Amino acid sequence: MPRQRRSPATPRAKRTPVSRSHDPQAAADTPDREPPSNQGLRRILVPQPPIPTGASPSPSPAHTLEAVCERLRADLRAARFKLPVPPRTAAQVLQACRREQSGARDVAEIMHRDPPLAAHVLRLANSAAYAGHGEIVTLPQAIARLGLGTVAELATAAVLRSSLGVSPRYMAEVEDVWRHSCMAAGWAREVARHRRCNVEGAFLAGLMHEVGRPLVLQAIAEIEDAAGRLFDAALVHEAADRLHAEAGAALAAAWSLPEWIGVAIAWHHAPESAPEPRDLPRTVAMADRLAGWTLSRPRPGIDVLIGEPVAVALNLYPEDLESLGERLDGVVATAEVVA
Repeated sequence: MPRQRRSPATPRAKRTPVSRSHDPQAAADTPDREPPSNQGLRRILVPQPPIPTGASPSPSPAHTLEAVCERLRADLRAARFKLPVPPRTAAQVLQACRREQSGARDVAEIMHRDPPLAAHVLRLANSAAYAGHGEIVTLPQAIARLGLGTVAELATAAVLRSSLGVSPRYMAEVEDVWRHSCMAAGWAREVARHRRCNVEGAFLAGLMHEVGRPLVLQAIAEIEDAAGRLFDAALVHEAADRLHAEAGAALAAAWSLPEWIGVAIAWHHAPESAPEPRDLPRTVAMADRLAGWTLSRPRPGIDVLIGEPVAVALNLYPEDLESLGERLDGVVATAEVVA
């Protein structure tokens, strides 16, 4: 007799098929939405909740939470927000990986111009997550083993890592964000693989979902430097919480990434409000939960995620989560290499 699936912890409607497509055009063609402006950013923005008064202890009106958030949000929507430019070599690798006619030697030739990136790829090809029979000693071999999709992921990670310059006083927060993002990228890929979705798109969206947080922290640091005073730590963290999704979507648009990546970044905290199709925002939201679970100390059993609204929306039953939990070691190993 076939094994019956257990019901999720949260009462649910009858399980129905979920779209497995991450078609960027489907998101772009959503009706009744504002036409593109500011490089497509406004079309995919998260709705902003009202900002409560009295959130900052600063006596200066210019340094309240409301004032800081409004200033940064205005800069974002007027395209005045400072966004990093991707390093040339890593960007060329990314473009080459996307060209159908590119081969391992073509990509390796470009990558030789960036020794740290080349070493990174060789290290990953020989890591426990990807190691096969025999040691890889040349870039073409490494690229052939990993595949152009994985190399593109590594190039993107290198671009992000080198682009996220931030004031030293916020460096610790950025290191935490990067560790979480690498873990989320690995989990996004595993969730997508489990559900037979676009694996490479999920990895990229998971890697970038928190990319706006360092951008907001750096913008705040510049305001602090200009004012000659530091904001209260609670104000800084709250402003980053509120604005990082919008800032990340702005970066994706500025880098001409597919719009569905920007949608996933912008809506990863509210996937049910995202434009259709919502599969990728839900996947990234689930990866965000799994990354938090992975990095928590002490780490509880994965059953704590049973009944999470996003797990329910993705049709992830208890046995699905158990299956994902069995991939923990591989996710951690990959995240450590990517980081």
